[in-house]
This record gives sequence, C-alpha cells and structure tokens, in this order.
Amino acid sequence: MKNINNKKRTHKQLDWGPEKCPEESNVCSTEMCTAGHLVNMAGSIGYDLKDKYGWEMAATLIHKKSCPDFPIQNFGNIPQEWALAYIEEMAERESKIYGI
Repeated sequence: MKNINNKKRTHKQLDWGPEKCPEESNVCSTEMCTAGHLVNMAGSIGYDLKDKYGWEMAATLIHKKSCPDFPIQNFGNIPQEWALAYIEEMAERESKIYGI
C-alpha cells in the first residue's frame, strides 16, 4: 500500500497490466490491478504463470505460495475501493506478522 500511496505503483482494478515482463523498465506509472501487481512483482516466474494459466490463476497461485494463511481477493472486475481496501488490509496483516 505504501508504494501505491507514494505513487511508486499505480493501481487500477480494471487493467491487468503489461502483457510481457517489463524487467528492464520502470512500472511506476503503469496501471495494474491487484492480480497484475502480484504477477509483476513475481517477475519472469509470474509472467510464465500468467502465460500458462491466465492473470487470475497466476495471481492466485502466487498469493497462495507467498501468503497461504491470508484470504485471497476476488481478482475479477470488482470496484476500485474494494481492491484498495483489500490491499490495505493485507498490508496491515503483513506489518503485524513481519514487522514491516
């Protein structure tokens, strides 16, 4: 959430994000939904999963691997405020668990 609030990442729930892994480029102003951010932050492995299973399943697999005890967001077409509320909640949980 900090990166979104500090404009280091742009969240827009209606846009998956870049189709190819932008390893060499800055994605600060690239609009992405929550699933897009999960795939992007996983790098080339995330994009390989996306190419094989699609955005939603790739994000679900990444989420389950990294945060198995956290609830998974509906990665579909949900209102922007719901997606941001989910991100905020998960950031708060992470900070309590990991001291981030």
